[in-house]
Amino acid sequence: MINSAGTPFSCPHCQEELCVPSYYWRSILTASILLAALLSTVVGLKWFTWFFAVLILWIPINLLGLIIVKRYLSPPLERHVPDPPTLIPGDRR
Repeated sequence: MINSAGTPFSCPHCQEELCVPSYYWRSILTASILLAALLSTVVGLKWFTWFFAVLILWIPINLLGLIIVKRYLSPPLERHVPDPPTLIPGDRR
């Protein structure tokens, strides 16, 4: 099972802490929004209908994209590097 971006998990073979880079999920999100916008433009929608069509189409396109990518393209994995401790409460760099 693939965890969300940045969430570490242990490799079952070497016990190394790994994670999926955040750019992997952002690229799928960006591609699905662009595809929804392209489809809405090709159909000939204008202004408000175009905007709402992109919002509505984005959800199924994104879900379909996630299913296809998870099934056929394995995500790149990288070693998980924990954030250094900070003395400022709520500081997340």
